[in-house]
Amino acid sequence: MSSADLSQQLAWEENDLHLSLREARRPLASQYDLVFIDCPPRISLVSMSALAAADGLIIPLEAADWGAQGVAQVTEAFKYVRGRYNPKLRLLGYLVSRFKRARALQRGYRQQLTEHFGCQVFDTAVPDQAAFERSVCLRVPITEHAPDSAAAGIARELFDEVLARIEQGRANGEEPRDTNARPNALARIG
Repeated sequence: MSSADLSQQLAWEENDLHLSLREARRPLASQYDLVFIDCPPRISLVSMSALAAADGLIIPLEAADWGAQGVAQVTEAFKYVRGRYNPKLRLLGYLVSRFKRARALQRGYRQQLTEHFGCQVFDTAVPDQAAFERSVCLRVPITEHAPDSAAAGIARELFDEVLARIEQGRANGEEPRDTNARPNALARIG
């Protein structure tokens, strides 16, 4: 979606462009249980539109200082959109991505993230594996590109964890907008 991106917030808010994905997703609600919107790694029209349309937010970050630097900006955008355009938007959690388990510094940083954000950090971490890169380059989900791979297994674990968090939210009274369907949109900013 990066080709449709704009960076001037006043311009898109004047014309309600940030609400365009919310309108576009409505016909999908009856066709899909979940829709993931993968956004460019910056706060812009696409990411704000995704937040306005989403039921849940997953914030990916690397287990390094630079990975967490954008968390404050994304958190502010989350609060802004939730306060003005989408009061039902909720944070599903922080996802550690491009994780290199062999590096002590990354393991330590992940531990710090868990201590700081607690249970909001996903148990599943997405490792830095070539299989994920190939899948992204081919624009084919890893579960289709290499369904029996370790990477596909990790993707399935993450998906199960996301579903569990959605169900936990429902159990806590955090219903999606359309109560006849499962949550239809999850934004991933990062």
